[in-house]
Amino acid sequence: MLPTTWTLRIVSPNSSGAWKLAEPCANADDALDLVGRLLEEVENEFSGVPYNPSTPTNDGRMYPPRADSRRKIDQPDMRLYRTRGHRLFISETGAILIQELNGTCVFSKVDKNGAQLRL
Repeated sequence: MLPTTWTLRIVSPNSSGAWKLAEPCANADDALDLVGRLLEEVENEFSGVPYNPSTPTNDGRMYPPRADSRRKIDQPDMRLYRTRGHRLFISETGAILIQELNGTCVFSKVDKNGAQLRL
């Protein structure tokens, strides 16, 4: 099993993985779906832990953000999801930014218009 921080580095912009190659999203719902789908694909391939959404916080596998992990922020055009080790920011236009809790960016993807999410 890979440490959680390695998992996101596998799909970082420096990799040739599916996250880098995926088409940009048109809206926040599509972006959240993309993050969920690709995270599950990476975890299926690299974590060695079977998918079991009934234990999403303690089985050694990363799971997509759930509705209860969404946090309120002052920017109405942006969503924030807090996970065990990361913050996931998604703009209403589909841009994605994933940070470690210390603020280090581990992934960024522009929306379908080429706009990058800026905090």
